[in-house]
Amino acid sequence: AQLIVASIYGPTRPDPTDPPEVWRERSLDALASIIPGLRDAIVFVEFASVPTVGQWMGKSSNAAICNAQVPSQVGNERLPVTTPMRGLFICGDGAGGHGIGTEMAARSAMETAAAIEAARVTP
Repeated sequence: AQLIVASIYGPTRPDPTDPPEVWRERSLDALASIIPGLRDAIVFVEFASVPTVGQWMGKSSNAAICNAQVPSQVGNERLPVTTPMRGLFICGDGAGGHGIGTEMAARSAMETAAAIEAARVTP
């Protein structure tokens, strides 16, 4: 099993030309075009429009992109890439790594790959 998370650029206005359902289907089509068998394997899909995510984040512009950390999210306080659930790993801006932007994402990915490899050889 694999958890796939995708952030997809979309309109921030409340009345886009295409409704969220169209964005959802086009997003799934894009993912399915690069992940063989995706549509047949999907267990669930959660989709939120950009304004919905932005509003949830408390952004006055309803834009969903946010790039900030507070002291409780850095250094030793960052989540590890491993989780208590066997086979579930976290990668990206939310876990592992250090630095900012691309450096943090790359380090998180390297840590996650190492943790997955270690889990494969450990019974």
